[in-house]
Amino acid sequence: MPPGSSYALAVENLKLFGRQLLEMGVTEPRAQDLWTAIFTGLVDQQISNDLGGDRWTRLIDEAVDLLCDHAGVPPDPLEGETT
Repeated sequence: MPPGSSYALAVENLKLFGRQLLEMGVTEPRAQDLWTAIFTGLVDQQISNDLGGDRWTRLIDEAVDLLCDHAGVPPDPLEGETT
């Protein structure tokens, strides 16, 4: 377990993420576990197998899209707009 201050920061960030999911209409508690598991896995793979590269980080957008679709997050109405 990380030192107390680092752990407290991690807990606070996880709570913030949970609130953001709720704001997007994701009410199933399992959704947060799924998101953290997938992104922890991507980070772990990147650090362990391609440090300095982008083999795993380039999958982030696709993973977000998949998870949003799975959780029923509505599409961003501003996505794809150009200014």
